[in-house]
Amino acid sequence: MDQSANKLALVEPSNFNFNIETFKSNIFQNDIQFNKQKIFEEFDNLINALDKNKISFNILKSPKNSPDSIYPNNWVITFEDGTYDLFSMQSTNRRLERSKSNINFLNKNYSLKNNLTEYESKNIFLEGTGSLILDRVNKTAYMAESNRSNVSLASKWAQLRGYDLVHFKSYIDKKPTYHTNVLMFITDKFAGICFDSIPDSSYLLSKIKKTHRVLNLSIKQVKNFSGNALVVRNISNESKLLISSSGLKALDLIQIKFIEKYYDIVEINIPTIEKIGGGSVRCMLLELF
Repeated sequence: MDQSANKLALVEPSNFNFNIETFKSNIFQNDIQFNKQKIFEEFDNLINALDKNKISFNILKSPKNSPDSIYPNNWVITFEDGTYDLFSMQSTNRRLERSKSNINFLNKNYSLKNNLTEYESKNIFLEGTGSLILDRVNKTAYMAESNRSNVSLASKWAQLRGYDLVHFKSYIDKKPTYHTNVLMFITDKFAGICFDSIPDSSYLLSKIKKTHRVLNLSIKQVKNFSGNALVVRNISNESKLLISSSGLKALDLIQIKFIEKYYDIVEINIPTIEKIGGGSVRCMLLELF
């Protein structure tokens, strides 16, 4: 069982825009003027970094009227057994991301196992690896509770997949952290977590310390997307930690040295996408197991 994937899917940014539907729950979003050309340049920065590091990927089309479609990790998760699960999305325009062509792409190599989209009509949401940080090796899912990360639905999903669910409360600027993957990432060697955002972190800490070393992140670092990182493997099976320029710049030298003990760091410059979309590198990567 591998913790990290050796293939990814990205969604091109032709329909990328500020998403008014998700703004209320996502303090990382900013409604600012932007140049579309800049978005394509930043997307190219991601593509070039993957190419340079020999990381395999596919590029999917963006469905019409889907401003957040560049973040495909929220509506689907794939698994090593050749199956995938579909998730319940809070924003109606984000449900468009499960387009016919994107589903057809998945169905070429995977079969659908669990479909949680029916919960959208009940206003119960769980948003893929935005909500769930998966320790695939130890079959544990970590989740910060929010309107977009429902505990009862996460418990049901964990039962279906045979995962142990560890859920907790996290706040940034007195609001529940909208997605777990901005405050936490997990690799096969260590876990990066912002304990400052978690009022009662004793159970989480005791649980994670059994399997991983811990890299503690500050709230300021989380606001700069230091927590929105992901380790992937390239065609030579080398592990690389992907993180944005703003996320990397926010880390101190000791933290960077800690990461470099285990992984090459791949820096990707996407500041405009981060500001407007409220998500960073990890959100843009759908892992294909």
